[in-house]
Amino acid sequence: MFLRFTVLLAIALCFAGCEQVVNRGPVAGATIEATSLRGGALLYAGVNSTVASVIEAEGEASWAEDSNAVRLQKLGRHVLPATLPVDAGGWYLVTARGGSDYDTDRDGVLDSDAGTPVQGSLHVLLRGGQLGTTAVAISPLSEVAYQFVADYVTELSDDELALTLDELAADLVFDANNSGAVDYADLLYANRLFFTDQTLPFQRDGLAALAFAVQVGTPEESLKVLARGLSSRNAPRLVAEAAYAAEIHQPVVVGKQCESCHLEGGLGARASNNVVVRDSDPDFARKNTENFRLLVRQFGVEGVLARARGVGHGGGGLIFPSDPEYDDFEAWLNLL
Repeated sequence: MFLRFTVLLAIALCFAGCEQVVNRGPVAGATIEATSLRGGALLYAGVNSTVASVIEAEGEASWAEDSNAVRLQKLGRHVLPATLPVDAGGWYLVTARGGSDYDTDRDGVLDSDAGTPVQGSLHVLLRGGQLGTTAVAISPLSEVAYQFVADYVTELSDDELALTLDELAADLVFDANNSGAVDYADLLYANRLFFTDQTLPFQRDGLAALAFAVQVGTPEESLKVLARGLSSRNAPRLVAEAAYAAEIHQPVVVGKQCESCHLEGGLGARASNNVVVRDSDPDFARKNTENFRLLVRQFGVEGVLARARGVGHGGGGLIFPSDPEYDDFEAWLNLL
């Protein structure tokens, strides 16, 4: 009943078009910037709600009467103008910089009038049609999504980016909006003020570590490592598959004779259940990438490389550090 009440409260207070910044608790006084994702052009800059701005807008008496739950929902909110010059189907980046966190211990009680300064930034990726029209949480969850795709936005089309974010959401969240399916909309909906750590038990420690890292201003590269560690993949599936087709299949799998044993029915395929699919199959890149991903999950990158070098491999050594393809193969395995 409490969860249902607080979710309804969130919807009522963070209305359509409202973005609320939530790290551990609501982050008030953050600078909000909206930019195009690929070009970086600044579309909007402003500051989200603070204790002072809420009191100025609603009055001291109203603030005094508000419960802690209501106060926490009123802080850290912002509404982007619905009239921004955007492409409804394009992707945009909203960044929340600085501000103060008003519930760092996540006990549902306003910490103090000053809050705790946030040294880092949080990000959320939104379609143009969502800017100024959709209630979202800019949070550690949205930061995970941003960090997961940030290095690959030039390699993914708008639709591929949407598919990648939907797949990532399935690793991170439940069906938060009760739509019957888990997708990126659930990740945007899952405001951590209302969905407890017990609701996402498999991610609670990682999200807490990421929130602390943002609080203290941890460098971007370290944030990326923390964020990507919450997913079952190290890079978007579509990126890994494209790299396999372009850089791995012919030079390594075919050129280094992996196919000779690992085609379906071959000795290596029967012995290890690791089957290589020929490139005559239109789905070969997806199937082979997934087979290698399972190997990496079982043996680790170094374990797969060791077998390719002949360690514990019935087919002997096929590729070695002195080979020009070796570094590309290692780098690709690290995407998985």
